[in-house]
Amino acid sequence: MKIKQFIIEEGYKEGISMNPPELEKILDDYHSNTIDASQFYRKASVTTDNGTCLYDFIKFREIKATEWILEKISDNHHQNDDKILDLGCGTGFESTYLAETKAKNGTVFCLDKSKGMLEIAKKRAIKRNLNNLQFIQGNTKPLPFKDNEFSTVLCINSLFMPSELGYYRDAEIAYRYIILHRLKEINKVIKPHGKLYFMFGYNKDESDDGIEHHCHLLKETGFSCIKDTSVFSNPENIHSN
Repeated sequence: MKIKQFIIEEGYKEGISMNPPELEKILDDYHSNTIDASQFYRKASVTTDNGTCLYDFIKFREIKATEWILEKISDNHHQNDDKILDLGCGTGFESTYLAETKAKNGTVFCLDKSKGMLEIAKKRAIKRNLNNLQFIQGNTKPLPFKDNEFSTVLCINSLFMPSELGYYRDAEIAYRYIILHRLKEINKVIKPHGKLYFMFGYNKDESDDGIEHHCHLLKETGFSCIKDTSVFSNPENIHSN
């Protein structure tokens, strides 16, 4: 199945440029620290009148990046019986596509701390008649898997949450500690020569420094052969070509 076909089947429409008002309110509350991450995900897992989960509108607005990362995995993943891990799977957008196309005889493990997000992901898998996904509510402290278990790990905007810095006095040291811890956990469960795909959100003027910084952290935790970094604009009027 083509990635674009899957995206359209999952509710994406050309020219989506604005979030629903109820999602904007949730985002504003989260960014102002009125609600924490768990409350944000619980509220964002609500389904709208047209059947689309609120959180999916965020996914639709960064659809170019989603298409790019799925294309990279599709180009590099050739074993249909492998295990794939989606850390912070959210509503299962990427997980479902990979289960349907790249792990037909394998398993996609979907890990998320939000029960609401996992319920949406499960419904997405049922709707597409998929039975090769496993859903696990949990986090990365530590990862509940064996060493060297996965050939592919993806982590889409879930390696770090800004709200986590509220527990520490020095934000820069805390950020480094949190990222290093999670990358070490991922490196334990990924197979030798396995691949990690992850995506971060940066401000436009921070993107080059941010990519370089995370490449250093990856190397520090044992990853190598870092390549295929790309920068995407945060879309105001995003559409597929």
